[in-house]
Amino acid sequence: MKSIKPGRGPSLIACIMDIIIGAYCILFSIIMFCFSGGDSIGIVFVLFGVISIPITVISALNHFRNAIGKGRFSIDPLKDRLLNYKHEDITKGISDSSFCPYCGTKVMDNFEYCNRCGKKLP
Repeated sequence: MKSIKPGRGPSLIACIMDIIIGAYCILFSIIMFCFSGGDSIGIVFVLFGVISIPITVISALNHFRNAIGKGRFSIDPLKDRLLNYKHEDITKGISDSSFCPYCGTKVMDNFEYCNRCGKKLP
């Protein structure tokens, strides 16, 4: 079974965002170090920034690997399935019941049009 991963575009965008977040963590750590004055609270913030830097680097490398890896697809399989459906696929298996096959609203058996979406009933 293959794992489902985001396409090249979303992975590249996530990589860029990780780089921006990593740069912010570096800047945050430097600012907290300069203004902490040796306080224990300031040191905690510096450690938070320092710990966040390798996490964002690892995440950025993972997203970059996903963006440039072989066999990656930039298409969305769900989008293709939803755009290439046929009317018969939607109404297959739905009997002539009292529900609209287009929107699922309950309708009377003698109605010709759905009272919610306005489409002609089969």
